[in-house]
Amino acid sequence: LVADARRSRLGDRDGSLWSSATWACQVAKVHLTKPCSVIRTAWKELALLEHVQTTSLHGHLAAVIESIEGFAEQSRWLKIAGGAKRSILENSLLPGDRVVEFGGYVGYSALLIVQRLRRLGGGGHVKSCEQSAACALVAQQLLSWAGVSLTEVQILVGRAADWAAASVFGCIDLLILDHRSTQYQEDFAAAEAHLQHCSGRFFADNCLHPGAPLFIYTLAMPRRLQYHVSLHEVSEFLHAPVKDWIFVGSPVAPLLLSADAAGREPIQSKLFVPPELRWWSAEVDASCRRSQRGHVDWARFQSVLRQVLLPWALAATTLDQPMSKDQKRDSLLSAQARGGISP
Repeated sequence: LVADARRSRLGDRDGSLWSSATWACQVAKVHLTKPCSVIRTAWKELALLEHVQTTSLHGHLAAVIESIEGFAEQSRWLKIAGGAKRSILENSLLPGDRVVEFGGYVGYSALLIVQRLRRLGGGGHVKSCEQSAACALVAQQLLSWAGVSLTEVQILVGRAADWAAASVFGCIDLLILDHRSTQYQEDFAAAEAHLQHCSGRFFADNCLHPGAPLFIYTLAMPRRLQYHVSLHEVSEFLHAPVKDWIFVGSPVAPLLLSADAAGREPIQSKLFVPPELRWWSAEVDASCRRSQRGHVDWARFQSVLRQVLLPWALAATTLDQPMSKDQKRDSLLSAQARGGISP
């Protein structure tokens, strides 16, 4: 691939070609040398790496995490799951968890998970999928600087669904969705068999910022009764007043499922989806692209999006949430009025 591109004088400014080649070699278990030119495409993330290596002690995990958070506070562009999100993520982990993360980015969440698992007594591991080979290189160097071993965190370059199809995950105790939020419903469906086999849980970030309309819709479908789902609305770390939603799901015990619910298929991506939600999903992607070129007023954007998604978000949560039966009924009726959910 790379040789053909060079002969054809094709550029690879964003490193996507090399990311594809890296994925192919990782699947085939073939070593691929990483050229210096590829990692330069992540020049902003390289600034983070340099900052961490000059402000934290080598092998000191807590200091590396603190350094990343300090850099995020200084630069403002770095979006990480700190603050309230960090607390929810840490509280979602159990001793020995086998964690799969979709969207590893610079490895911040993987560092948090390793630290938490160590404090819980050790064991467990993380398989972190990152689509960008350049960002994956930065993450690997940050993990190494923090003293995290390859047995604790394995970084997989490529699309989450492709790795799920390659059957490399095995049992998943906790699935973390933290990549392209408009893709959650498809990648969740691809990995759900690994979750159900091990009674696994899921943690879905960025469901309001930038937004995951189609994933929230799939959670609101009747087959979501296979999970206890809780909704957490939190302030975005270092980006107030922007809010975000996190959905955390745990399996319903088989004995508690009705015969009808127990026989349902996993959440599928090919469902009838109200056109309004499809439009908002496309608008989320468009806003993300605009934010790469200039300023986007996310607080204003999500003030409208929140009103659209709230009925579906409430319908996705289980009755043990802090919500009265009347509120639950009203949210379901509101969602029905928008079309797509059966009484």
